[in-house]
Amino acid sequence: MSDQNKQISVTFELLEQILAAGLSTTTTRLLISMIYMQDRENLWRSDEYFIHKPQDAKMWAFGAELRALVGPTGSNNAKSLKKLIEEVDGRGLFDAVSLTDRNTQIHWQFSRDVHEMMACRWLGPDFALLDLDKVRACGSIITLDLYCRVRNLRKKRVPEFELPLEVRWRDYRQKFLGSLQQVVTMENTIAFVGLEWVRRAEGRQRLLVRLRHKGTTWYPDKIRYWSMNARVFRVSSNEIAEIDGRNLRQYALPGESPGQVEANLRKNLAE
Repeated sequence: MSDQNKQISVTFELLEQILAAGLSTTTTRLLISMIYMQDRENLWRSDEYFIHKPQDAKMWAFGAELRALVGPTGSNNAKSLKKLIEEVDGRGLFDAVSLTDRNTQIHWQFSRDVHEMMACRWLGPDFALLDLDKVRACGSIITLDLYCRVRNLRKKRVPEFELPLEVRWRDYRQKFLGSLQQVVTMENTIAFVGLEWVRRAEGRQRLLVRLRHKGTTWYPDKIRYWSMNARVFRVSSNEIAEIDGRNLRQYALPGESPGQVEANLRKNLAE
């Protein structure tokens, strides 16, 4: 499969449902590969063609095929497939999913809800174009979550997203920023992360992530605006550092003079 197109467009509503389900990294990657395999057979939607009944889009694949696309490799047993079936039970993703032929083949029928979400993937801007090689490279669910979110916003002019912080920052910081660095390296962007207090949430905190790369058009005052007492981190392919979030010089792209950041931001807006 090395010579074929390994990209798949997935409506972000479906990705959010999968990512919020608490599934393992391996199961999440395999689900994306199953969505891809079904797309290769034109069983989602193509032009005027539309699958109205999920039972008309039954699919199967060898487990080795799915693992070759997204991992894990180096194993010929069905452990990852069995785990997938256990983890997706009751999640509303499938009407049916099972193993056959000594657990070497997986058969599935996605649910009507999944079909309806996928049918709408090109009707609006809220979809992510995923590259299976990069999905394979995501070694943790945090990295995979961030990759999907960045891909969903990759063409936005002012890309930012918010994540609730449900654990102590000092316990989560290294994993989160390390995963984000892997993603910004893959996607050739720079991220600025604000650790902010949420006033409406009884003292809870959130992570507000903003991306800057060629094609983004941030207002200078917008990109550097964070809530009072926020801590701001710059994450690039070669750096993770806490910065002064009010200082526009800190938002320079590689090769860009820090003193020219404000002028370049305004120039982009003028274009």
